Amino acid sequence: MLYPDELLRKLAGLQEGSRKSIQETGLNTLYLAFGMLEWYESDQTDRNFLSPLLLYPVSLERKLHNGQYFYTIKSFSEDIEENFSLRERLRQDYGIILPTFTQLSDDNDQVEDSPELYFEKVKDIIRVYSRWKVRSFLTLSLFSFGGIALFNDLNPERWPNEASILKHPLVSSILCGQEEANQDVIALDYNVDHPSIASKVPLLITDADASQFSAIVDAIDSKNLVIEGPPGTGKSQTITNLIAAALAVGKKVLFVSEKKAALEVVYNRLTNAGLENYCLEVHSTATSRQSFYSRLKRRVEQDQPPDMSLELADQVIECSQLKQLLSQYVLLLNQPLGRIGKTFQELLWSAKRADDLAADISLPPTLSSLRDDQASSMTDADLHRKYQHLKEFSQQHQELVKLYSNVESHPWFGLTAYNLSPIEQGDLIGIIKSWSNTLIRLQICSRRAIETLDIGEQSTLAELIHLNKQLESYPQINNAVEESLLPALKTTQEQNSASTLICQLMTYRKGVESLRQYFQDEIISLPDFTQLNALAVNLEELKIDSTEEYTIEQLQDLSKKATELASKIEQYKSLVTQIASCINSNSFLTPSELKSVSIAVQILSEQKPETLERRTAELCSQSSHDILINAQKTVEKLRLSQEELRRKYHIDACKDPERMCFYANKLRYANLLSYWFDPEYNKAKKLWERIQKYPSLLSDTKIANIFEKIGSFKRELDSFLNDSVLRRVCGKYFMGLETDFSSLLAVNSFAANVKKSLDSLPLGQHLSRILLEADITKARKILQLHFMQRFQLLIQFIDASRLDKKFDKQLTWEELSDHYRKISSQSAHAYKELISLGLNPLMPISLLPSLIQNIEELNSEKQR
Repeated sequence: MLYPDELLRKLAGLQEGSRKSIQETGLNTLYLAFGMLEWYESDQTDRNFLSPLLLYPVSLERKLHNGQYFYTIKSFSEDIEENFSLRERLRQDYGIILPTFTQLSDDNDQVEDSPELYFEKVKDIIRVYSRWKVRSFLTLSLFSFGGIALFNDLNPERWPNEASILKHPLVSSILCGQEEANQDVIALDYNVDHPSIASKVPLLITDADASQFSAIVDAIDSKNLVIEGPPGTGKSQTITNLIAAALAVGKKVLFVSEKKAALEVVYNRLTNAGLENYCLEVHSTATSRQSFYSRLKRRVEQDQPPDMSLELADQVIECSQLKQLLSQYVLLLNQPLGRIGKTFQELLWSAKRADDLAADISLPPTLSSLRDDQASSMTDADLHRKYQHLKEFSQQHQELVKLYSNVESHPWFGLTAYNLSPIEQGDLIGIIKSWSNTLIRLQICSRRAIETLDIGEQSTLAELIHLNKQLESYPQINNAVEESLLPALKTTQEQNSASTLICQLMTYRKGVESLRQYFQDEIISLPDFTQLNALAVNLEELKIDSTEEYTIEQLQDLSKKATELASKIEQYKSLVTQIASCINSNSFLTPSELKSVSIAVQILSEQKPETLERRTAELCSQSSHDILINAQKTVEKLRLSQEELRRKYHIDACKDPERMCFYANKLRYANLLSYWFDPEYNKAKKLWERIQKYPSLLSDTKIANIFEKIGSFKRELDSFLNDSVLRRVCGKYFMGLETDFSSLLAVNSFAANVKKSLDSLPLGQHLSRILLEADITKARKILQLHFMQRFQLLIQFIDASRLDKKFDKQLTWEELSDHYRKISSQSAHAYKELISLGLNPLMPISLLPSLIQNIEELNSEKQR
């Protein structure tokens, strides 16, 4: 019997193990075991073994409902299987032949066995062993029987005498090697366009480069080969082409792989090429046996494919023509051009490099149309000479820019008239004399104007033009102006006084006009600005801050909304008190702190139960992250090494790693006399005989390498198992190589997420300590808030009801209630007062300070 949490962990492990087996090997290893045989290896031992008798393949599915996982066992609709491993062990070691479990056949000529009847048959057979018993157990577990099929295939008794497995050419070539081997360790690529090579491969259904095509040619020639390459280099693509080529010549292909993913990749490629009905999956666990038979029947009874030989021949001819065009294109690109000695390809690449180098340089657009008619006859020396000319031109341009900043500043810039005739030269001289006389007259006029206006000297033509524009801008004297007043305003002081009076009068009129927008009717008398100022101060105390601009009329709505919020806050007061008690908080909570609590509850809801149960101070420490990551990598490496060594050797017999290295040195430096005079050498050889699972003859040097590999593994394993820091971090969850570092890392990641998400928030550090240090009962109590509908409604209310910034500040729930009651009272009072003053109800209240300032200025202006 298991507790609920232990049962969930056990079921999760079974589901994950079954999923990995199906994903990686295509074999289901999850079975319901009916009945157990309790047996002993000998009469002298008290150690008993429990072995399943009948196995039924099933699958395990998991669903999440109301925050809890539920597991369901489903059948594969397959037949009940016997324990063939147990049958073979009992047959070889004890001479016991277990009965065959008979199932109902199609012709009903046999009686179907039930499990109980089968168990009775087993009891009759084992009756001679007094301690052996049949236990009526039912258990769900992982059983791997992948090796029994290989055992049956290799059993010589299952092969006919005239066709022994040892005489099979493929098996003999693998075990004994070939008489003739290719001298090249790395195969050479063929000329794929050569007719003798291209004809060997009837077709390709996917793209292939020269090396992949050469590999297909070697396989078609019945050569044994190994194709190596990192992921993404086209190995699956080559296998797909190879299978299609074999099918095209009528061959049968068996494609096997250790990983199911490789089978699916090749099968999908063949399916996309329209060869699905010529492929039959025998590894799939997704369908039943009846479905497999129906697929097999559909393939056997499929119609003869249409004859596409003529169409294919036309496509082959077209492909040959395209290849010929491409070959001609290659020859053309590699043909030298002109006298410069470069090919088309070299010239094109040179032009491309030149474009890339000039990409960041501002060049004139006309440069692209520049052509050199002598390019075809240009030699390398000609090209060099032109390069020197351009270089000199560039130097001259840089010197000119250095002197004048730019070309346009040069005195002769714009002069484009060359080789003028005598008549044109005479016209040019006449124009220059006329321009000179005009400038003399302009100088006389400008001096007269300067003396009249009593202004400074205007030395340039631009200044004279500016002076002329100023004179034209002066207004003419209007007939409505009382000219008799002009002599009275002749002094500067009198003119300034008159100008100031006019400005003040205009300012006062504009001020009165600007106030009309604030009032609903005509202005009879201005309100007392001290009363307005008091109302403005009253509204400022409300600290209304919203994206919406409130008007005087909307103050009524604000009062109603604040009243509703105060009432709603009162309704949630008891829940806030309950939440404070749940998180051990003695003070009233603010909305910001409640938001922090909701984040903490959300983090808890995303964790697995075992993550919360395994929280310790060491696992939650951020400094433990790298230790756990490195330990996980070390475990994966040690597990692979252990699996590789245990496949061939009894490594448990090798206790001392230093002794293994000592034996390795004895074997590596042994000589002809070591066998007779060195007892340590003989001990090393005896240890080698003892640890081998499959005896083989190897040289002392190779045995020494194996001993060193085992010793190195043992040394690394001892270092890992005795790591005091790692044991301190893992605590009771340290199980050696069986330690579940993924779950421990989940605890560490949970702690890091808590720190990152909560520490900077209000009440965050207090919540972090509770989530990381509180017992599991306290954590579950906080987690219950996630499933409480009122708590979710409270958080939604906080997010949706932020009327002003005070909701985000450190106001407690009690203070918020008082705050919104105050807003309701003051906004209603301000509305009545502002309307009574005759102000426009649609005026935004943000304009009150501006209105008060305008009234103050008008009163001040009126007094002056």
